Amino acid sequence: MPTIEMHGQGFEECQSLIEEIKFRVADLDFRDQIVVQSVPGSVMELDGTSRPFIRIYTRQELRASALRDRLLDLVDIEVVYIEFFERMFPVGSGPNFESRLVSALEPINRAFTAFALYAFFDSGVAAALSNDSRTAAELSSICALAGDRLDALIVYLENEDFLKRDAEGRIGFTSKGQDIVHFEPWYRLLIGGYGVTLTQLSQLLANGEQYGARNVRDVAQGSCGISQYDAIPLLEGLLSEAAVRPSSFVDIGCGDGTFLLSVMSSLGVRSGVGLDADPNAIAAARRNASNVGAGGDVQFLATDAASYIRALDSSTKASGTCYVASFVLQEMLQQSGEEAVVDVLRAIAAHSPGAHVLVIEVEPRGVGEHMKNGLARAYYNPYFLIHRLTEQRLETKEFWQGLFDRAGLEVIGIKTTDSSVDSTGFEFGALLTPR
Repeated sequence: MPTIEMHGQGFEECQSLIEEIKFRVADLDFRDQIVVQSVPGSVMELDGTSRPFIRIYTRQELRASALRDRLLDLVDIEVVYIEFFERMFPVGSGPNFESRLVSALEPINRAFTAFALYAFFDSGVAAALSNDSRTAAELSSICALAGDRLDALIVYLENEDFLKRDAEGRIGFTSKGQDIVHFEPWYRLLIGGYGVTLTQLSQLLANGEQYGARNVRDVAQGSCGISQYDAIPLLEGLLSEAAVRPSSFVDIGCGDGTFLLSVMSSLGVRSGVGLDADPNAIAAARRNASNVGAGGDVQFLATDAASYIRALDSSTKASGTCYVASFVLQEMLQQSGEEAVVDVLRAIAAHSPGAHVLVIEVEPRGVGEHMKNGLARAYYNPYFLIHRLTEQRLETKEFWQGLFDRAGLEVIGIKTTDSSVDSTGFEFGALLTPR
């Protein structure tokens, strides 16, 4: 609706001007949409000379021209082009507002529940309830937590049907809660490890050069915990199918050592070396080795793979060694580049021509039928997002096979995870040997 504002005219002048405007716009097809408004007060130049004018507000240049042509000989004219927004009525109008609101808030509820469960695990409350029910006061004392805040968490998890409280106030698991504790590693990886990354998402979208922060401890612990279900059985299957029986393992990027210790225990191998550039991870790995009473020759070294291989005695050819890179080459690839990955693999092949290299990685996926799989949506959709935000680069099997070839390694076995655990086929392992 074009609006004509009159500035600097008195009451009688405005009335006369309105009548003249009505006469002059009578032939315009939008005349009934024109609004006229008088703005009280005088308009003067700096020297005190009166300077009345009219201001036309409109969205359309053609309408502005039509009005200007008809009114310019009456008074000075100022044209302002505007955007007009019709009144927005509340989306809740209608009988189904509450049900729509519930659906809209469901992602928020899932997010709150995920963080609540992570805190439940990380604070030690879940472990404290593993053998017996306890009162809130007992849990507060055992876990050294603020009682009122702990009670708020317990109430939340009661409402979400993970916990229950009996008449004496003792808290225990529901059947749903008993089941969820088996999946703590996924919460530790995605929520504990990458929850902080998601809080930076808007900032990261605006700055393509910056990478998101992550909780390295929880990433390592979560990844090692998940590996008990997917990567370790995958490794064992590849070695078994190729009839390879390593006498020792070198775990590149060992984290807290859980992966290496589990593999050695499962396969009855007594010699192993865990490598990680993070001294905190190495300290945790040594504690874990001590806690499980790891025997034999097990070392955890705060170094990277390239430095470790360079320091090896060139006269010693470790033909029975299996080097393992589980979800670690993706980081090296993004942080140091393809040639750095090739150099490390080539150095392994040169030093240990009779050794094996076992790589476990995840293939990236976009939108498509493959992402309609339940685990693809529940786990890999978040996984793919956070890998694009942090210093990690997922690649296809074909890419890795080309890179292995450049490093002088031959693929003698390739396998995906057990479909009863992960039916997506996204995670794969490749067993390699120097050509």
